[in-house]
Amino acid sequence: MPVKVIFIFSHAILALGNWLLLATVAKSYTLTEAGDYNLVLACLTPIFLFCSFHLKNYFLAKEGSEKNFSNFVLNRSLGVLISLFSAIVVASYMGVVNQFFWGVFLLKSSEVFFELPFMFEHKSDRLGRTSFLHILRSLLVYGTLIYLLAGEAGVLYSFSVASLASYIGTAIYLWKLKNISWSFSYLEVFRLFKSTFWLGGSASLLSLNVSLPRIFLAYTMGKEAIAIYSVSFAFYSIWQLFFNSYLNAILPKFSQTGLKDKVIFPLAIFLVGSCVFYFFDDEIYSLVFGNDYLAASELTPGLLCSVFLSFFSSYFFYDFMSKGDFEVHFKLNLAALGAHAIVLYPMILMYGLKACYYSWIAALIVQCGLYWSKRPIS
Repeated sequence: MPVKVIFIFSHAILALGNWLLLATVAKSYTLTEAGDYNLVLACLTPIFLFCSFHLKNYFLAKEGSEKNFSNFVLNRSLGVLISLFSAIVVASYMGVVNQFFWGVFLLKSSEVFFELPFMFEHKSDRLGRTSFLHILRSLLVYGTLIYLLAGEAGVLYSFSVASLASYIGTAIYLWKLKNISWSFSYLEVFRLFKSTFWLGGSASLLSLNVSLPRIFLAYTMGKEAIAIYSVSFAFYSIWQLFFNSYLNAILPKFSQTGLKDKVIFPLAIFLVGSCVFYFFDDEIYSLVFGNDYLAASELTPGLLCSVFLSFFSSYFFYDFMSKGDFEVHFKLNLAALGAHAIVLYPMILMYGLKACYYSWIAALIVQCGLYWSKRPIS
């Protein structure tokens, strides 16, 4: 259990880094500029998730995958190249090829490369050691980035320096891994792309579902509304990362883990945290993001309801993944995305910012219902 706690804590530090980065952007830049940053995230995150093909989880769930680790490295490298070209096309269409775009791309690519040694150590039952290094990486990268941004060093310079530190650390980490054969098989890499396509597509659809409100807000209420919604949704992301980190930690033995460990423990923590947030949300928004973002507290009920439902979405995701039902999972997420897209735009016109959570709750209900109806039976 202590090793799992360290693993979850390492992802909590990553979430905290992203959270503090958003807070720094919110306090150091205008609402419009903060909206730009969050719109870039909305464009790039689904692309990166698709082109990374959820390789880490596939690697952990696949028997004997550590023997072909070099092919996973090549797969990830090609995925980042695909991400670059895809991101430029999408961002150009959205009109956000700016300093935030290039900065976020560098940071995201450094994160997906760092997953490579992390997943190898996890597979080799060295979770405690690699979690500790994950913590160090998050502290170094996000500490440097936040310090430079707060000191007005410039967006692109700040992101470049922080990302370079991550690239160097990852290269050293990979170099020191033992028992690795660095021979590549392009046929095996192609098979990897084929095997993980549905998994990457499912992850991308989940992320696109999350990004839809910010994209729709860009065309309806403007970038300032994106900034307000994004600081609220940052708390959703923290809980989602906690749920995913916890379930990911038990993924190799997911089917053998009892319901108490898989469900009751994470939901109990959420219950305590949500009560605190509900009663002190104004104070939290003011302290972390500034008084310009107090309007986000009006979204708290929808936020907490969606977080609760998101746990069950994550639970079913890992249940499907542990049994290898990737294609079914992709189709269910596609149906949920369609439901979300259909109701989101008219609801924004009727209810404003609150509609982003109303529609998201509706999408999660559809998603969980479909998961339940199609869940794999042991």
